[in-house]
Amino acid sequence: MIYVFCGLPSPHAMFAARLGVDIFRERFRDYHYIVANTLDQLRDGLAQRGERHALLYFDVPDEKICQSIVKHGIPTVLIVEPVEQAVLYSMQARSLSVLEALRFVSQSASALFPIASSETIVPLRLGTHSAELETLISRISLSLGFSLTSQNVQNILALYGQAEGAKIRPLAEIIDERIEHAIEARSSASKLTKGERELISAAASNYDPLMSGESVQRITWPVAMCLSGEKPHHGLNGPVDMTGPARAISFGPYMHLPSGVWRAEVTFSVEKNFSGNSIVVDVLADGEIAVLGKSPLPTSGSFTVQLEFEVTRPHVPLEVRTFIGTGAIEGEFELVDVTLVRLDP
Repeated sequence: MIYVFCGLPSPHAMFAARLGVDIFRERFRDYHYIVANTLDQLRDGLAQRGERHALLYFDVPDEKICQSIVKHGIPTVLIVEPVEQAVLYSMQARSLSVLEALRFVSQSASALFPIASSETIVPLRLGTHSAELETLISRISLSLGFSLTSQNVQNILALYGQAEGAKIRPLAEIIDERIEHAIEARSSASKLTKGERELISAAASNYDPLMSGESVQRITWPVAMCLSGEKPHHGLNGPVDMTGPARAISFGPYMHLPSGVWRAEVTFSVEKNFSGNSIVVDVLADGEIAVLGKSPLPTSGSFTVQLEFEVTRPHVPLEVRTFIGTGAIEGEFELVDVTLVRLDP
């Protein structure tokens, strides 16, 4: 039998997976632990398990793993923790920048969406559904479809200093103690700039609903996450002088979306474009150019380009790129908004 633990790269998911190992050791004695985000990794792990029960953990699964789990009704524990905390934890545990952590967590949330949206898998929130360790142990075993004896439970609790008669400690305190970087992650928000906190907040509002299984209809990527075509290692910062040759104005932001049909709505503003020019916008999805559009630029004012495309590989980053079509002798261009609208249910 295969059992699954999964969730965003976060302290709660890490703790639940480690607790799962202790539960399996107590319940089955002999088992096989597999960490696999790809089908090849999973096949290698299963080839080594023999006849033992397998505990599978992942945080950025490919679409084939998700499809198989949902289709075959494999017992699954999906741990849900706020996107903000997952971003902060990824920064600390993996030494990522804010933008790198945002991309990584958006990848995880998009990849996990088929599981989060499954009608047969109920997300588990530590601290909301389970504030104490004993309750969490019971919830996990219930989710996996097997029961533990009272002695099993006491043996597991003893591993965490919570055996019968011991003072009950809050689950949050145990997680802080057991998961490296958990405390630093929670306190690190105060060390970020206002702009960095705003980016994380925007990402949380977009991607938190996905982990609750909601089919989000609109996702907005802050323009500050996009990169400058003229200074590739810098983010966009206000209007761009159009003077010069035809060239890329912006690219990125290398965020992720769940599988489905989407429409990119790219809004920009133009000033003093007296000689006329054109804008080229394309979307790179699934590792290739999915759609391209070209439109004349007005002399001044705002304009929106709409492009439809499909995502079938949510673990592959997306780009929305803008280009000035021809050389210019005057004018200013500013990317105002990048919004993704889901077109299928």
